[in-house]
Amino acid sequence: MHLLDQDLPGVAQRLETLTPEARARLLAAACRFMAAELREQDFQVAALLDELSRGKGAGGQARAARLAEEADGKYFDLQEAGAEEREWMRWFSRARLLSGIATSFAAVTASDAADALYELAHVVDDPTSLLAFVEGKLAGG
Repeated sequence: MHLLDQDLPGVAQRLETLTPEARARLLAAACRFMAAELREQDFQVAALLDELSRGKGAGGQARAARLAEEADGKYFDLQEAGAEEREWMRWFSRARLLSGIATSFAAVTASDAADALYELAHVVDDPTSLLAFVEGKLAGG
């Protein structure tokens, strides 16, 4: 059982049935979907999503990880400073999106893919939309 099963029940096991190429396509689509859900469409995220869709990895993975770390730092700083929840949650969500993108670049195994989807499941408060999207993709949509 993978931690992802708490948010997206059964998806981790279904990832094991996919080829690495199919998992990569699913992750790229899920990252793009969650970026749209978050309305996070700045040029850096857009460039990373384009690279991920094209299957280019090392540089994009490192940039996404660095941006995720920066967003996590901003989130922690704002939370510690007593900022309003909606302000620091924006940075938390951005960090989870970027972590999901970074993990997607490096995903080789089904477990790696589940780790990426776990990050993406925490971009928004309720992962129901991600679950529906992923299930649709897994069903051939």
